[in-house]
Amino acid sequence: MILKHLTLTDKCDRCVAQARVSVTLHGGGELQFCKNHYERHEKQLQSLVLTINDQRKELEQQEGVAA
Repeated sequence: MILKHLTLTDKCDRCVAQARVSVTLHGGGELQFCKNHYERHEKQLQSLVLTINDQRKELEQQEGVAA
């Protein structure tokens, strides 16, 4: 499975913040989360997801270089 690279245009499904984690559900759907919402729901998601595309560290490093 090829994981999608998250960009600035990808937004959290719970709020309007930049998505940093995307998850693919067992049923085939996909959800995107900002850092805050993913960390808030991480334990509940573990049993529901097939894949987790966690780009929190990568995106934070990119932001550090750009600053």
